[in-house]
Amino acid sequence: MKQIYLSLFLLVGLFSFWQPQLEAQPSLSVLEKITEAITKGESAGLMPYCQDQLEVTLSGQRQVYAMRQAQYVLTDFFNSHPPLAFSVKHKGDTATTLYALGEYRTGREVYDVYLFLRLVGDSYRLDEIRFERQ
Repeated sequence: MKQIYLSLFLLVGLFSFWQPQLEAQPSLSVLEKITEAITKGESAGLMPYCQDQLEVTLSGQRQVYAMRQAQYVLTDFFNSHPPLAFSVKHKGDTATTLYALGEYRTGREVYDVYLFLRLVGDSYRLDEIRFERQ
């Protein structure tokens, strides 16, 4: 009887450590795809990972846009400020959010980038993106 309880305890313990790793993987791939789109300056690459309404801040000007409008605004930004490089400096999460802080470099300017994703159903969706000139 002791062996059954011990086996059950070990299985439950193993499963509890394994489960968070399964949940973290999709969030990492979403963040990697968003990072890739920003690195390339491709707003269309961001759209599959956006909420229906996206908060966009460009150099202190904050606005909430429908997804299609946000794509237009970000396309204009990327065309006006083509990327030389983008790198994520820090990332973290809570129970229902994922965030990343990065640096976006153009030929003349450097921007701090803030990405905030919210868990919607079983996947993370970009809820807010900020480009703040350093």
